[in-house]
Amino acid sequence: MFRYYITALFLTVSANSFAQEQQTYMQVADKNFHKYNYTAAIPMYERLAAKKKVSADVLYKLAYSYDQMQNYEKALERYQAYYNKNCEKYSETLLRIGDLQKTLQQYAQAKESYKQYLTSHSDIGGTVNNRIRGCDSAILWMKEEPRFTVTNMAINTNVSDWGPSLFGNKLVFTSEDQKEALLASSTKKAEYGWTGNSYLRLYTVDTANATAVSDFGALVNDHKSHVGPAVLSPDGQTVYFTVTNASRTEVEGVKVNKRLFVRQQNLELFYSKKDANGAWQEPVSFHFNDVDQYSVGHAAITRDGHVLYFASDKPGGYGKTDIWYSLKKEDGKWGLPVNCGPEINTAEDEAFPTVGADKELYFASKGRAGMGGYDIFMSKGIMHYWTPSVNLKSPVNSGYDDFYFTASNDTKGYFSSNRPTGKGSDDIYSYWYKKPRKFVLKAIVLNRNTNEPIPGANITLDVDNGKRRANAQGATFYPIQPGRGYALSASYSDYTQDNASIDLSENAASDTFEHILYLAPPAPAFEVGDVFVLEDLFYDLNKFNIRSDAAEVLNRLVATLNKNPTLVIELSSHTDSRASDSYNMKLSHNRAKAAVEYLVSQGIDKSRLVAQGYGETQLKNGCSNGTKCSEAEHQLNRRTEVKILKK
Repeated sequence: MFRYYITALFLTVSANSFAQEQQTYMQVADKNFHKYNYTAAIPMYERLAAKKKVSADVLYKLAYSYDQMQNYEKALERYQAYYNKNCEKYSETLLRIGDLQKTLQQYAQAKESYKQYLTSHSDIGGTVNNRIRGCDSAILWMKEEPRFTVTNMAINTNVSDWGPSLFGNKLVFTSEDQKEALLASSTKKAEYGWTGNSYLRLYTVDTANATAVSDFGALVNDHKSHVGPAVLSPDGQTVYFTVTNASRTEVEGVKVNKRLFVRQQNLELFYSKKDANGAWQEPVSFHFNDVDQYSVGHAAITRDGHVLYFASDKPGGYGKTDIWYSLKKEDGKWGLPVNCGPEINTAEDEAFPTVGADKELYFASKGRAGMGGYDIFMSKGIMHYWTPSVNLKSPVNSGYDDFYFTASNDTKGYFSSNRPTGKGSDDIYSYWYKKPRKFVLKAIVLNRNTNEPIPGANITLDVDNGKRRANAQGATFYPIQPGRGYALSASYSDYTQDNASIDLSENAASDTFEHILYLAPPAPAFEVGDVFVLEDLFYDLNKFNIRSDAAEVLNRLVATLNKNPTLVIELSSHTDSRASDSYNMKLSHNRAKAAVEYLVSQGIDKSRLVAQGYGETQLKNGCSNGTKCSEAEHQLNRRTEVKILKK
């Protein structure tokens, strides 16, 4: 994985120690440690750590070795022992202790380690507080209903298998497994001292037959170190793949009898094209490689083949490793690399980019609020124009390293993870994405007398902002969530208003809910006893003064009374059951009285008006005292009505 990429590790070693014929046990352990041969170094350091007077140096190197071998439980144990030797001196280690606790999903302990670290260290760039937010987010995400179903694939072995890339019905992947029967003799993999396993090589497998594994190609795999991951161009004629190379730099140090060895293992990007017979040709180095200075690897290419993304720690980035891109020029060569920008990159590591079918960029990041080491994120866009990055959450992400997300379509694909539930080290997982159901409320407004639609009717849903106009079919549509109640109303001109309280079931067979509202057109003449609701007549909380919006509603009633000069009406106000009976009665009476006074101020004879407050005595539903009701149900009871007393 990206742990095989190591930026310039500087080691100062005494020249005399290498001149000795008989080296000490510690010197032999250190020699293996400095060669990244952790499989040999660990048992030696363990033997030294068993002594009564163990040095802090031994504990740190032992912890670091376990860390690089991904034995995180042992690494955490040894880092804590190292820290306990001298808490103040080794307080820097708290950051790694917190990271390992986070990896092991010990989120509460990780937060405490991070907070303790901040008591003696500044948080430049907010990276530590970002880790703390990741702990909080992880706890919440693990409680959510998962949208992904993940499955460990049959091609995995007890060593590292990762980096799935699709081309047609073939999956290209990277593996440490020594597949002797498949590899050409020139590509056999010697043991890698870091892990004790073979070097990585590239393979292909039929997605429908996990046993049909084959060597990707001798020319591509013929390398003395790691090979992979790889991605193919859209036409399948070019493969871009990553190799690991070690620089051969050795310079004299500035101190007498000391030699400074500068060793680094950096990534390089290569590509190979197929010849007329379909065979891979000699690989060509990507023009912007500079193995002695920085890494370039993990290529991803857009579906049109015009943009190449890759990971690099080249100068000019935002942090440790960033995602960069190059544009293909007219002559077929790749242009100068450009950083993808801050919506993708952070001060920490970003790597493993892949491209989805709809311009999605999937990548792994250690610099954003996440569940553990590398978390997988998604952003939409191209080049350096991106939407805010979104964490794919659990179960795609875990406390461990999750990376290299490859989408085969909008519901299926693959990703890599070193989570402990796999077969060993890094594994490839397939996933199936369950698209969330989208529910819609279709509100239809009809003429009560004719059942004809009323285009242009005003429709209001309590969770929506403002009114909507019905279309030519008298309908409008609202996105909704089932399992809750909604208050729906409709009005149109002088038609009577209709209201509804709707409860939507979570177990509905259909994703579209439909409700019809009926509006009665103006009657040829009013009849004694007719009652209608004044729509949208609202008051401030616990007040009865007439607001400007309520005045507009009352002005329509003034127009009706002027058109019908013999009408005598009762104007009544009603409340819901909340608050005391006496309070509600008084409030409703004051509101009715205020409304009548407004009508009088607009020229209506007071003898034609009766103000009446009913409080909560005439509820439209069962939401009486002590009954638990939704806000939508209470809203039906809060109304102002007009009753015809004399025509």
